[in-house]
Amino acid sequence: MNNYKIFSMFLTIILFINSTSTIINAKNLDTKLNYDDIQIIANNGIVFDPTTETVLYNKNMNEKKYPASITKLMTVLLTLENVKDLDERITFSDNAVFSIPRGSSHISMNSGETLTVRQALYAVLLASANEVSNALAEHISGDTETFAKLMTKRAKELGALNTNFVNANGLHDDNHYTTAYDMALITKELLKYPIFKEIIHTQTYTIPPTEKQKEPRIINNSHRLIKPGKYYYKYAVGGKTGYTTKSEHTLVTYAKKDDIELIVVLLDNHKKSSCFEETIKLLDRSFSQFNKVKLIDNTFEKFVNITQPYNNKNYNIGVLNVIPQSTIYKELPKNINKNNIKINLNLPQNVNPPIRKGQVIGEAIIKYNNYTIDKVNLISNLDVKPISNKEMAKIQRKNIFSNNKLIKIFIIILGIVIITCIFTIIYRILGLIKRKKYKKMLNKRNNKNNSLIKYRYK
Repeated sequence: MNNYKIFSMFLTIILFINSTSTIINAKNLDTKLNYDDIQIIANNGIVFDPTTETVLYNKNMNEKKYPASITKLMTVLLTLENVKDLDERITFSDNAVFSIPRGSSHISMNSGETLTVRQALYAVLLASANEVSNALAEHISGDTETFAKLMTKRAKELGALNTNFVNANGLHDDNHYTTAYDMALITKELLKYPIFKEIIHTQTYTIPPTEKQKEPRIINNSHRLIKPGKYYYKYAVGGKTGYTTKSEHTLVTYAKKDDIELIVVLLDNHKKSSCFEETIKLLDRSFSQFNKVKLIDNTFEKFVNITQPYNNKNYNIGVLNVIPQSTIYKELPKNINKNNIKINLNLPQNVNPPIRKGQVIGEAIIKYNNYTIDKVNLISNLDVKPISNKEMAKIQRKNIFSNNKLIKIFIIILGIVIITCIFTIIYRILGLIKRKKYKKMLNKRNNKNNSLIKYRYK
């Protein structure tokens, strides 16, 4: 095995560990909350909060499975990332139209016919049209094989390391696979695009007549949670269904209630209706028992001493305030005792300039009891430049006087002596003034007495 393969395996293991570290475990959080009473037929599943990247529920979420048509979520993501004008037109080739098996999902497009990219996205997400997926792939990459490689590359960039795509539509291939966790990551990225949310929430869409089709094409959304009926769920926004005989039923659902967003992915379910039923159960449990809690934001401020070396010694030149790099939210059980949430700091005692604003200085570790909930970098809130040698010399002199005990004692004694001398001088001056006044008074009295004596004996 070459070094590249060894490194790839190691990286996969590390990222797998990181991906599972955000799972909320009822035992760790000292709460009775769990999903044990919810039995699902699907062999693989996940409930994922895309805003906090928290895994609330996990059933074999990293096991590789065939995705079927939920593959098209990646096709749509690459389309939105690579096509800026959704009114741009795409032309259907013979390969795009005729390479799909008879009986697979399509909207009867003809070779040479055109659609706008926007119309194609509706056809892919609502009608799961395989030939339209092919046409989008060819429009972006030139051919479907090159596009499939781009799909896999982009998936790995998102952290979907257990995914490999060989086509744009999800038709079965033994080497075409993904995981519940990976599909949650892909869906999370799609949520950045408002047009995606708009399309998956649309129940019916009409593609107008084209140059080769005189009649409009009316397509319906196959995701039952957004449609009136038995499985309607008021918080569901939409998602994507999938099925092949090898993959069984697959389902991705995005739902939102108040400020909580959730993605549910189910794979390898032999019963279509149970996909919807189990998704509803998992969403109900998650919405009812979890709250989004703000753990830390930029109002959390700490201070670190700024020191600078001068003449082989470090001198304190100020303090640096550090704040969290980002606001951290986490889905936590509603019955959790928030007073037990603590923030541990991993900060150096001092830092040396130059320091850039935004530079990582340390880390805040957010814990519940002894269980780590999340971590966030602590960054500098300002730029700090080194000070000049002239200023450092002043600081050194100041530190010499302030840090030397003998000098401090000498200064105190000197101060006492000076104050004593001043008081002594003042005391003597006052005494001298008093004596002069007394002498003057005596002289005046004597002069008066002499005048009286002279008067008597005159």
